Amino acid sequence: KQSNIWYFGVEAGLDFNSGVPVPLTDGAMDQFEGCASIADTSGALLFYTDGSTVYNRNHQVMLNGSDLKGNVSSTQSAIIVPKPANPGFYYIFTVDKPDYFRVTNDPIEGVHFSEVDMSLDNGNGGIIAGTKNTHLVTYDPSDPVEKEFKSSEKISAVIAGDCVSYWVVTQFTNKFYSF
Repeated sequence: KQSNIWYFGVEAGLDFNSGVPVPLTDGAMDQFEGCASIADTSGALLFYTDGSTVYNRNHQVMLNGSDLKGNVSSTQSAIIVPKPANPGFYYIFTVDKPDYFRVTNDPIEGVHFSEVDMSLDNGNGGIIAGTKNTHLVTYDPSDPVEKEFKSSEKISAVIAGDCVSYWVVTQFTNKFYSF
């Protein structure tokens, strides 16, 4: 039931715990593109994100949950996966938007992960500071174009053959990267 609660759009969500989708209107997020949510094994909301900010089950910014390096305009700005064999720990993978028509000189950040510990902040969870925005290389640093744009806006995860771990996969240029 870890995917039974969805938050997306402008303060919108859906609860699938009853077997039919029930609208939710209490979200804190204002997002038009990629987002991710996760619930516990009972279907109770844990947290959700737009790739830049993480909101806890109380719809407040999670401890250390701002300034992630995803981009709110990335089509798949974040994905959440449980940390294998570590109940209460999760990875948030974020993807920046490689903006080929930038009007600012803000750097494009690429793909990162941050680790969430649900025991922090009295059980509301928090991002472990030492893991926040850990960079994953998905480009050839010797190629000036790849080094500038660093990633696509796409990321996905699947459970591995051992039914415990996960593969996180992203694509950039003509290559696929898996972690």
